[in-house]
Amino acid sequence: MDIGESAEEVLEMLWIAIREMKEKGIPVDELNMVDVDTLLVMGLASASNDIITLTEKGFPEARSVVRRHRLAERLLTDVLGARENSMHDTACRFEHLLDRGLDDSICTLLGHPRVCPHGKPIPPGKCCEEEQVETGQVVAPLSHLLP
Repeated sequence: MDIGESAEEVLEMLWIAIREMKEKGIPVDELNMVDVDTLLVMGLASASNDIITLTEKGFPEARSVVRRHRLAERLLTDVLGARENSMHDTACRFEHLLDRGLDDSICTLLGHPRVCPHGKPIPPGKCCEEEQVETGQVVAPLSHLLP
């Protein structure tokens, strides 16, 4: 489902607010109304008392955005050696480039990490659920290889 990068960012913010911060949602005046309207029209979010929240249809979409973002952070730090100060912004751009299914490939490549570099949980994907035995990380930075 292609909803645009800025609307995906709102989905990510909503998922974090609701699932991780245990909020009811986000006040409408804190969000971009164009993105909110997109999410409302697509049935991914709902509004009640000026609070925007995720719908049943919106939760899996938002979860996917969070998963792709946190996997992008892992890939950028674990494999590409990105620094903390640039990692988040780069991961934000990178998450929108990941097609569905590619996140499972990256997750498998990284050995099914459970947390992002900031210690926040990475929502598991089908690849994690189907793995009976977890493998270790199969990719390492070139700087860690023996000469």
